[in-house]
Amino acid sequence: KYARSTNCIHLHDYDGKEDHLVLGKGQLDIKRIFSILKATGYKDPVLIENVSTKECIESYNKLKEMGLA
Repeated sequence: KYARSTNCIHLHDYDGKEDHLVLGKGQLDIKRIFSILKATGYKDPVLIENVSTKECIESYNKLKEMGLA
């Protein structure tokens, strides 16, 4: 819905109670989100938003593992 009207995505996972989780540790359908962004031509930044540097690295590694980084 907002892919064409935003210029920056803040990405983190959530489990229905807690947010800013490492990607893959919650309910977020990461592949679907990236598929939608690609289909709409989104070319702007996607920022990983976790609590610690270690968690950001884990999230980035998850994106690499999925072929999305």
